Amino acid sequence: MIILRLIATATLICELCMPCVAQAVPEAAVPSQQERAEAAMQNSLAVQQAAIAAFRAKGEPDSLKLQSKSVAHQADSIEGRKEDKAATQTSTASDDEVTKTFFSLAWSPSVPLGVPNVPLVDDSCQPMPQDEVDKLIKSTAQKQGLEADLLKSVMRQESAFKPCAVSTAGAIGLMQIMPETADMLGVDDPFDPAKNTEAGARFLKMMLDRYQGDIPMALGAYNAGPARVDKAGGVPRISETMQYVTSILRSLSLAY
Repeated sequence: MIILRLIATATLICELCMPCVAQAVPEAAVPSQQERAEAAMQNSLAVQQAAIAAFRAKGEPDSLKLQSKSVAHQADSIEGRKEDKAATQTSTASDDEVTKTFFSLAWSPSVPLGVPNVPLVDDSCQPMPQDEVDKLIKSTAQKQGLEADLLKSVMRQESAFKPCAVSTAGAIGLMQIMPETADMLGVDDPFDPAKNTEAGARFLKMMLDRYQGDIPMALGAYNAGPARVDKAGGVPRISETMQYVTSILRSLSLAY
């Protein structure tokens, strides 16, 4: 009988202690959908930054060396959003309020997401014949002191050689000149292939001079604007811009 009583007492003590033990084990934190999306974006940007670094590290072709000096140190981190995470973790709002908070939560300002500057064209907008493109690029590049392959790669990325292309942001023509840039450069007809190409080449040359021949920075400025490049101290950590720069650098590598 004594043994049975001891067994029953031990069993009762274990049953009483189990809730305490269960409460003492913290649940593993599960990343939210937004945290997973941000992690994926960081990985994508890291891959693209590595491609830019590889382009510089392996050395550029002799014909581009005078235009290429690496003077910028790329940003290597994305700012954390500790306050937002803390607020989310301590929130006691209802399920509807929590859902509303998730969809209205701001993305990290260091990785701006926006509508890509995608050219809008229809079937009536056809690419220029390749021989005309090559002739136009060769004459314009010589006039502006640019490498023809660089100018051609930018034009391919911008418009796929379609002179009537218009982007979602309002950029126009072969080199996708913004209206304000056209005004600044005195372009009266940005749909004219020759005028558009010359304006784009002039602006690209201005960016190369501004950044002492650093091609990735000049390309970043052509896509996102020099103010963003100056602020970032290198190619802005914007998904569209990173993809734009790496795509052109890859085409330059294939050209040589």
